[in-house]
Amino acid sequence: MAFLHVNQPSGTGFFVFPLDEENIQLKVAHDFGRHYPLSAVEPHVDARTYARLKTRVGSSPLSVVGLWPDDAVTKKWDMIIGGENCLFVSKTALVGGGTIIYATRSRPLAEALFGKGGASMNELLILLVGVQPFGYTLKQFYEAIGRKSKAPYKAFTMLSAQQIHHIEERYGSIYSFFEDARPRTSAAGAGNGPGAGGT
Repeated sequence: MAFLHVNQPSGTGFFVFPLDEENIQLKVAHDFGRHYPLSAVEPHVDARTYARLKTRVGSSPLSVVGLWPDDAVTKKWDMIIGGENCLFVSKTALVGGGTIIYATRSRPLAEALFGKGGASMNELLILLVGVQPFGYTLKQFYEAIGRKSKAPYKAFTMLSAQQIHHIEERYGSIYSFFEDARPRTSAAGAGNGPGAGGT
């Protein structure tokens, strides 16, 4: 997979990773907020890739999630070049997101990170930096992207160009969207921003 060295979201690619218990991806539990040492990746990639990862990650926390390699998911995963945003959604909320820096298909690396029991179920690996929690309800997220369906996401997928454009029109920029989606730290801030309002 290729790299795109960006320190901020590019705004040109958004993947949605559903986290509900009925999703096939959750047969092996993922903790997108868990941090892994980059050294755990080193034995499973070539020296050039590791050097580029080390430059990109630096001292930042590294997060890793894996995907079940069915045909539909693999087609989406194959589109990753690095620099895209991966948004994690539950049945009720947009719960977090981060920037993808690398993707690789590797059962040995999946076993090293997740254990042998379920590695074959999530061998399409996605490495992320800048993972942060978000505090939007699913309704707020759908309003942000202009999604009319109320059904939760059932598979790893991408936001359309129209949905990304809807975010930019509504918030002014992708960065403003992320700022507004962050969890509120006080009651005073709970009503701020174009996405405020709740369910």
